[in-house]
Amino acid sequence: MHAEDVATIGGAARGAITLAADGSFSATMTVKKGFSGAHADGNFGVYTYAGGGAVFAPFETFTPVTFADPSVDRIEGATRTDVAINVSMKAYPDGSDVAYVVTGSGFADALSAAPAAVKEKAPLVLTATNELPAPVESELQRLTPNKIVIVGGPNSVSAAVETELKTLAADVVRLSGTDRYEASRNVVDYAFGIGVASAYVATGSNFPDALSASAAGGATATPVLLVNGGAASIDAPTLALLTKLGIDSASVAGGPNSVSDGVKASIEALASKTDPAKKVVVTRLSGADRFAASISINNSAFSWANTVYLATGYNYPDALAGAALAGLKGSPLYVVPTDCVPKGVVADIERLGAGQVTLLGGPNSLTPAVQSLTACSF
Repeated sequence: MHAEDVATIGGAARGAITLAADGSFSATMTVKKGFSGAHADGNFGVYTYAGGGAVFAPFETFTPVTFADPSVDRIEGATRTDVAINVSMKAYPDGSDVAYVVTGSGFADALSAAPAAVKEKAPLVLTATNELPAPVESELQRLTPNKIVIVGGPNSVSAAVETELKTLAADVVRLSGTDRYEASRNVVDYAFGIGVASAYVATGSNFPDALSASAAGGATATPVLLVNGGAASIDAPTLALLTKLGIDSASVAGGPNSVSDGVKASIEALASKTDPAKKVVVTRLSGADRFAASISINNSAFSWANTVYLATGYNYPDALAGAALAGLKGSPLYVVPTDCVPKGVVADIERLGAGQVTLLGGPNSLTPAVQSLTACSF
């Protein structure tokens, strides 16, 4: 419409676009590939018609819309600590008031720490157990945190490292326990406390299921609680924490070989916080293997995403800090093989409308075939 007529239909708030003096106009619209209601085939485009119901072919235009393949980049480094540093720099270029520090030589502490770090808007930085590597110290100095949260006991992050960290922040907190399960409970209790509608439950004896759940948990402000998945039932302290959190639902990450049906049934026996007459609803998110389970976890959590993160499902270091980045960006993290991308993940990238795919780790973790999004045979 001409400028003098825009107000007659309610202005820009009603969708009016002003014509320039030469009759041209410009508009920006964001449309995601695979959007809700998209047709399986046919043309997509912007159609322009004359106002007022006039029919005049020269005024009717069609501008086609094409969907480009997602661009792919990579966050890598010479070592696992370097990858985590580069992730931290990507996530928090202007620093952060809080930083989480975990060992890079084990996965258990970081799995619950990633959603907690996202909740506090903090990076997850990896350290050596008995010394604070110089590049890690430099990154923490760049971040200038007021608080550093150490996750894990002295066997994970030594007292000597804690002493060094106390020179970098006014407040240093250590969250630990007698084992990985108590440490997980303490992290969840510290970061989430009460008033949590849902929780992820994952085995503490392996990493793939919990890695995907950690990113999803960070994106949805949902804690990830590690359990002894092979037990016949869940332990009393974990049940007590779930009750304290006040959950109405829970998601079990992984199949019965990861978290037993007995553990699942123990959670289902809990009363719902919002309606004590009802029980907690528990959904199992699993698949035939770790890659299918990752797809199931992310399908449950995400209906769209600007970016998708990929990490190897055969090792954990690259994805530990990456899960905190993915959660911060509200994006899924899929674990994939080293040399291809499962067909279900390729389909999800399209379904989510992601324009960006970011690989976590170097070519030894994810080969150029993954970077080109080469589909696996499964």
